[in-house]
Amino acid sequence: MERSVFHIRLQNFEVQAERILDASLRTRPIAVISSHHQNGTIIALSIEAEAEGLCQGMKVSLARKISHSALLMPYNSTLYVRMHHYVTRIVTNYSPLVEPTILGQYYLDMSGMEAIHRTKMQAGYHISNDIHGKAGLAGQIGISANKLISYSLWHARSATVHYSCLITVHFMSRCIIMLHALSPTIHPW
Repeated sequence: MERSVFHIRLQNFEVQAERILDASLRTRPIAVISSHHQNGTIIALSIEAEAEGLCQGMKVSLARKISHSALLMPYNSTLYVRMHHYVTRIVTNYSPLVEPTILGQYYLDMSGMEAIHRTKMQAGYHISNDIHGKAGLAGQIGISANKLISYSLWHARSATVHYSCLITVHFMSRCIIMLHALSPTIHPW
């Protein structure tokens, strides 16, 4: 039996959760911060906030100087934990072995699930569609033979790693990238 591990990553999980809670934030530059103290840091930010020069890990004092229009929102752990548990319940419908890691990240052991889902790509599409349909969240899925490579595929999607297969699935006006490789090769260039 061929091993199959999915790494699900809901990018900017905190920002997506805030935008689900308040629809007026959907096009506004927002950054989720650890605290309003000047030494607080940016934990997650929207694409609009990135365009204004903000970045993850930036101090709140510097963020206030760089961008006057970005909304700096306090970290809402109650909301994020509830949303994380909700998504965990969604993905447990697809595999008996689910390992939630940090907020918005999950590992699923999909080995032996070929009887239910014909292909890994079909399973990934169904999981992505279910998460988006029920929770309104978008993300990516790295598919490989083990946790390390499926995690690495997600992180190296823009690096010089060549995959045996890179497939992008579009649904509900969101783009989900599923990276599928059992043996990536890293080139020195």
